[in-house]
Amino acid sequence: MSETGEEKLIKVSHNPEWQPTAETVYEYETHWMVYWKDGSLERVPKPVIDTRPPFIENPDGRVMRGAAFYALMGSWGKHVQFETPAPFFPPSEVDADYRNWFSGGAWLCPQTLPADIGWRWSYFVLTAPPLAFAPYAPSPQVKDPAMLALIPDVFAWPALPLVSDRARAVLEAEFPEGGYFFPTTITAANGARTERDYFHWVPRHRLFFKKDKVEGEPEPKRAAVWNFSHTSGGEVQWEMIHNAALRAFLQGLPYWGFHFSLFSPLFTSRCFHALKAARLTGLIENTASERIQHSEQPPYNPWEMIGHID
Repeated sequence: MSETGEEKLIKVSHNPEWQPTAETVYEYETHWMVYWKDGSLERVPKPVIDTRPPFIENPDGRVMRGAAFYALMGSWGKHVQFETPAPFFPPSEVDADYRNWFSGGAWLCPQTLPADIGWRWSYFVLTAPPLAFAPYAPSPQVKDPAMLALIPDVFAWPALPLVSDRARAVLEAEFPEGGYFFPTTITAANGARTERDYFHWVPRHRLFFKKDKVEGEPEPKRAAVWNFSHTSGGEVQWEMIHNAALRAFLQGLPYWGFHFSLFSPLFTSRCFHALKAARLTGLIENTASERIQHSEQPPYNPWEMIGHID
């Protein structure tokens, strides 16, 4: 990497804003280069960190890039800071209902997968009663009432994503019984609330992947594309690209979730096209070819959060 012009190295730091998941941060004149503890790296332009201006999205209803699957990798609403801390989900082991959420539990029902998908994959459907989600679905609040109008239709906010009533209508039409939707109230510090109705969204269909090392079995391969999971997203994406039986099966799920990452759903092409056609906000595509990149077309757009799995 050149140390002239915009690439001039200023300092190496352990920026508290990135801890505890970042190992080292290199500061350049125009960007931060963040080296994560999982071995990945990310080039982040300074405006993303130093300033988080409101972003007004005007979706045109079109899909920018064709793909078999689309992954939501978070939320572009970085300027919206909720005051209510999101509780951890799934619950900790001290929770009385802890065992109900996991494999073999009462609320995670195993489903049958085609044998040719392979032993590493398993499939479950959540059947937890609505009251079971109450401790993990607080009513969010923002300080500035001006932020209420800037919350997008699809907002991946831990522990449960938020969707507007318009987004819920599309998701329900595409996949009846595919998800839970719990009404919530988003308010500002002065008591004002959003004009639109919002819901916590829980995709019920969950795919689980084992990347354990097994003697006599080849280790899972990784794809250098969009890592929507911090632990095994690369392996999952390689499977979604190369495992024909898995690809065929997933085409039958308009949207689904990976493990317990409820705020990182994946969409089939048909479902994503329907969401975009409704001109929903919060579904900005990243058109770069690698997961550590962002779109090279100026101006840089730090709110791109949809990755493509071909």
